[in-house]
Amino acid sequence: MFLLTLVALLLGFWLHPAVSMTIALVADLGFRWQVGSWLPKQQLDYDVMIQREQDRMSVIYRFYNLFTDVPGMNGGVKRRRYLDFLLALVPKKQKNTWRYLYLRGFLRGTEFSGLFVRLTLIAGVLLLFVNQWWLSALLAVLFVYLVGFQLIPFYQQYDEVVFVHLYPLPQGQKQQAFSRLVLVLLSAQVVVLTLISLIQWQLMNSGAILIGGLLITAGMAYWYVPFRLRRFD
Repeated sequence: MFLLTLVALLLGFWLHPAVSMTIALVADLGFRWQVGSWLPKQQLDYDVMIQREQDRMSVIYRFYNLFTDVPGMNGGVKRRRYLDFLLALVPKKQKNTWRYLYLRGFLRGTEFSGLFVRLTLIAGVLLLFVNQWWLSALLAVLFVYLVGFQLIPFYQQYDEVVFVHLYPLPQGQKQQAFSRLVLVLLSAQVVVLTLISLIQWQLMNSGAILIGGLLITAGMAYWYVPFRLRRFD
């Protein structure tokens, strides 16, 4: 095939370009006829093709799901008895009803808790390869913001559950409980990222991560999240 292509080009240069076109056309028709005789005629298996396309898109969606919530890839619920001690930190009083419900839903649900863990681990791995303090602070701020931003839809997690509307509780208590949850989770993320940075004994990087992370945490919990929640209600 390579020799035929070379001959066609040489004849086209020496004689006329039409010669090359004619040889290419004849070779293409001959190749098509030969391939058709080699391969048996079969119908397309659309079920297999659809399944392969779904598998391919599933891989892409799982990659996207590392960073954000992907529609159609909702998480499940797991018991996670080993985390029950965290629920005991919330006093079982009427004023803490929403705090307990949100914390319980976060710990046992796989969607938002998985997103929190994945983004924190990704940020921690990246920080291990960063030496500049300002870049460490920037990465920490970025991932804390991403987690806080992705947690906002969790506020409406129980809106379709009729029983929560029977609670004799003010609406403001729901917003306060969710903002408190965001504050605790983002603070925990900042602490984890700071400890990861300390593995390399880079005190300046760790201090920058701690300060920058706490500042963005306060901004998210006390200003940005309440601002976004008012739009839902």
